[in-house]
Amino acid sequence: MFEFLDTYASKFSIPFTCNVRADLVDLDMAKALKAAGCSRVSFGLECGNESLRNLLLKKSLTDDQIRKAAAFLHQVNIPFFTYNMMGLPGERLEDAFKTLELNIEIGAQCAWTSVFQPFPGTELAEYCLEHGFLDKPISTDEPVDTHTHSLLRQPDIDKVVRLQKFVYIAIRFPGTVRFIKKLIDYNFPTVYYYIHRISDRIFYFRKAYQATWIGTLKHALIAWRHYR
Repeated sequence: MFEFLDTYASKFSIPFTCNVRADLVDLDMAKALKAAGCSRVSFGLECGNESLRNLLLKKSLTDDQIRKAAAFLHQVNIPFFTYNMMGLPGERLEDAFKTLELNIEIGAQCAWTSVFQPFPGTELAEYCLEHGFLDKPISTDEPVDTHTHSLLRQPDIDKVVRLQKFVYIAIRFPGTVRFIKKLIDYNFPTVYYYIHRISDRIFYFRKAYQATWIGTLKHALIAWRHYR
């Protein structure tokens, strides 16, 4: 990696983004990425509950490793996105809030967050069946959307799905979390859906693709026609 970054920096001056594993990020890596022109990195945080992250998802990543990686990236002024899931089998509402709170704590620029889905043929789908989170396997022909609802049967799942719709806003404006905790008690699926889609365009799409406001609006209109 260091050899590649040295070569890249000697031949190009084009900024780039990349994915990393948080437990591999140290200060030398962060400095090398910055020197080569890295403008942003992304890594999987997945879940704020360390046990679920490691025992269920087999991520082999601790909270302290995530915090250290974030600190190194902040030190060299590289912003970062994280990848997360909510609605994991066995996850409770307080676990989902831990995911949100850890992202806020480490200063993630954006926390891309989906609703967990037990895709057919995966170990986690089998786990969901064995532990009663699913009544039956989902069909490979069944459309699955990772941003609207959950197929699992477990406590708090409706509130967790509603919380997922507010993640972009909560990361950008942490002071809203106390209001979001109250809002998710109410079921307004259409309203929450559009809150999520609009905040996704503003806080994720625009930054991830360096889109102008006009470009973001055009893409949002295309998405609206497709999803409505």
